[in-house]
Amino acid sequence: MPWCPKCETEYRDGITVCADCGSVLVDDLSSSKTEFETVPQTLEEIVLNMNEEEAHAFLEETRKEALERRKQLAESPGLYVESSKKAQDFKSGGFSLLFVGGLGFIFVLLVLFNIIPLHMNLFSKYLVIGVMGTMFILFIVMGFLSIKSYKKFEIKASEEDNLTQKLTEWCQENLKKEKIDKDIEETSEELLYFQRSEKMKELISNKFMNLDSAFLDSFIDDIYPDIFG
Repeated sequence: MPWCPKCETEYRDGITVCADCGSVLVDDLSSSKTEFETVPQTLEEIVLNMNEEEAHAFLEETRKEALERRKQLAESPGLYVESSKKAQDFKSGGFSLLFVGGLGFIFVLLVLFNIIPLHMNLFSKYLVIGVMGTMFILFIVMGFLSIKSYKKFEIKASEEDNLTQKLTEWCQENLKKEKIDKDIEETSEELLYFQRSEKMKELISNKFMNLDSAFLDSFIDDIYPDIFG
């Protein structure tokens, strides 16, 4: 009867692979157990079983793969967020910071001129005023910066709206289902979606140069149902 050298589970004749761990079954558990236990199970064990030259080459290759993966992640486009949404976020955040910072600074002035008394010694009072005043001034500065960013993204949102309108009009005239599916073989809906999207991206990029990749992906997601239903 075959046995799993790792799980030590007995199987009936005809089965060759363990259903739990995927190990190849053996006929004699006692003779294979020692050999199985000597197989390195961790990265540390793998390196320790190498000589110095092999270990150095292995670690160097691992380092290069990690750096390459990190580079790919850094260069991959992030999730697209519309400029109008960014503008709205900066606007609401900026006015909130200005409101809180303004109220706080007024409170600090009232404490400074003893309109709101604080029952503490002079040193502690001015220390509290200094810390709180600095914090609320920082809120006000951040609020103004957020409002400035809001205006910048508001202009960009208008430009994106115009670009989206141009893209939509061009796609309605030039991107037909038959044209996109011309060189695409019938397959599952999931694969069709990806193949069609890549074809649409190629056709649009040939007409409109230097489009942001994340913006284009978002646009194709929006217009895809209009073309294919």
